[in-house]
Amino acid sequence: MNIRLILVALCVSLSFVASGCGKSGLKGLVPAKGTVTYKGQPLAVAAVTFVPQEKTLGTRPANAFTDENGRFTLMTLDPDDGILPGEYIVTVSKYTSTKIDEEAALKARRGEGPMPKMAPQKPLVPEKYMSQKTTDLKCTIGSKGDKNIVIELKD
Repeated sequence: MNIRLILVALCVSLSFVASGCGKSGLKGLVPAKGTVTYKGQPLAVAAVTFVPQEKTLGTRPANAFTDENGRFTLMTLDPDDGILPGEYIVTVSKYTSTKIDEEAALKARRGEGPMPKMAPQKPLVPEKYMSQKTTDLKCTIGSKGDKNIVIELKD
């Protein structure tokens, strides 16, 4: 057998082992879960982002979407892989669905008229929570993680 082929196979095998067989391989991630509420009710299908504060620069942001009960599990690179410990600014976003006249869109594709305009999306939570510059939501994640993060949005 060709020595080059053996070396290539060995390198590929080692890269899978080093990367955790498809996992991100990012060391130090801890579990983080929580809930988001707005007006006292669970906020379903909202985007949650934990943005590292200045003291935690170098740390990657973590993201999640809430389920129908407002629950989320943070991920950094892979689904549910967690977050690096540190201090974070938290943003929460939710918009109305984009609607389009499907029949008019099909006609436009056939060259039978102009493409219809989409209705602009409207925010469903106060806009201050959607930007890291305006949000007042903060969270510190300890070295063991946090499985009970509570985010309450207010008007």
